[in-house]
Formats: sequence, C-alpha cells, structure tokens
Amino acid sequence: SEAAEKHPDYRDNPRGRRLFDAILLWLIQFLYNRLEMTRADDATVAYLFQRNDGTVPSEDLLQEDFFRWLSTNVAGSDLEATNVGGGRADIRVRSSNERVVIEVKRELVDSSFESLAASYQAQATDYQNVSVRLGFLLVLDMVGTDNAGTPHLSSLVQTRTVQRPREDTPRLPVIVKVPGKRKRPSD
Repeated sequence: SEAAEKHPDYRDNPRGRRLFDAILLWLIQFLYNRLEMTRADDATVAYLFQRNDGTVPSEDLLQEDFFRWLSTNVAGSDLEATNVGGGRADIRVRSSNERVVIEVKRELVDSSFESLAASYQAQATDYQNVSVRLGFLLVLDMVGTDNAGTPHLSSLVQTRTVQRPREDTPRLPVIVKVPGKRKRPSD
C-alpha cells in the first residue's frame, strides 16, 4: 500500500519490509483461498459458513486456521507468544531481529473498518513497541451479509495510520476481514 511504502520502518528497514510484505502476501493468499474454498473440499473452513444451530464460532478457529496456513510457509512463527508488548500476541512472525504481530479478533456487531479500528487497533499497535511499527489485525467478521453475498477480496483489506501522542512516527496496522456466516452461492 502507499501508506506502507512511505512509512520509515518500511522504506528504511529492508528486513522489516521483507517480513511485512511476506505476511501481507500470505494473508491475501489465505483470504483468497478462504473465499473460494467449500466445506466439502476442506472441512476446516466450516467455521466460515452459517451454522444450522445459529451458534457463532470463536476467533480461536480463525487464529488456528491462519496459523496452520502460515506455518507451512514460515518457520519463525509463534502462536500465543508471551512477553510481547507486555502481553500475549496471537501470532508473532520473526525474521532475524525483526518481528511482526498479527492480532486476531472476532466481530459480531459492526465490522466496518472504522469500528474495527476504534475497537481493536490500540491493542494491535501496542505490539509494535519494539521492531517495526507495522502490524496486522485479522478479524473474523461474523456480522453477516443479509443475503447480499460475500464481499469482494479488495473490500476486505485496509491499511490504517495510527499517530500516537508523543510519537513522531505513526504505527501502521493493516486490517484484514475474513467473512463468516457465509452461505453457498446456491443458497
């Protein structure tokens, strides 16, 4: 994204840039796959489709699903890594001395980018206290589409700029929404 290209941690840190670009690519490939995959071909994506009993899956299913996807690509990743920004990061990816955190959430009420940013970007950017000030917020969107169909891939990713008080350089979380409560096209 243009915001990332202009960010000093991206522009001036080749290792941080490569790590960020790789994670962004893996997230987009994951999202692409999950938008195309059916329950019949891969039972592990069942959590993305409407359930007959009306229950709603937890964010853990998305976290575990993406971690399985990610771990086939990169060895330096951790699930529920502790002592990151004073807390526990959902997914941490390391390369050399750089790290990027992917915070995973589930949204049931308002999955607009503005609402997701207001609700979760403070936590997602708090993992950027050391290393590059670039990160990701991966959201299981359980709001549903009310028969409007599944959103296009291009409408599910947005880069935000977060300027914290007393900091000269902004933090840059990328929000990626994975649609849940989906129906089959024939439904």
